[in-house]
Amino acid sequence: MGYECVAGVVLSTSDNREIYTAIEALRKTWRVAASDTVIDQDGVGGGVVKLGGYAGFQNDAPAYEDPETKIKENYKNLKTQCYYRFALLVNTASALVTVTTDNWLIDGKRTSKLKVSGQVVTVADMLRTDLKAIKRAKPDSEGKLLINSKEEQKIILGRSPDFGDAAMMRCYFDVRPRAAKPWFMKRAN
Repeated sequence: MGYECVAGVVLSTSDNREIYTAIEALRKTWRVAASDTVIDQDGVGGGVVKLGGYAGFQNDAPAYEDPETKIKENYKNLKTQCYYRFALLVNTASALVTVTTDNWLIDGKRTSKLKVSGQVVTVADMLRTDLKAIKRAKPDSEGKLLINSKEEQKIILGRSPDFGDAAMMRCYFDVRPRAAKPWFMKRAN
């Protein structure tokens, strides 16, 4: 089983309403339920979570139990748990991000390139470098697995690893607790 990112929107500067509008356009195009849309709710994203009724990703939330084994995984927090899971997807060639000028919208233009620190780079380049900046850290005193801090990642990159974080958040849906649904309820998408 694998995952593919089929479209993306990059907004260099925006407010909650602009982010919400961009998400809603993609969500409706691809028929994705609001509950199957995750937003980093630390900072600006908290307002977007409220506007859209989306799932909120909280980086320092405790790691969840493995949905298959029902055993709580030994990660410091949810972000670390999801990055480890995403690394497994990447390392087994089970994650694909399709980047073309047709499926990416950057600041209102159909393109796959953006300017960062005076250089023109592609979305694929940004994601690749973001993921290389994520490093395993020594386990904490309780033996919980860690990744390097956001500050260390910013030093490595010279910016925040936003593309890597967005890709990692896909794994939230693999670990989040799910309420049992009656046998007669089925998903539309």
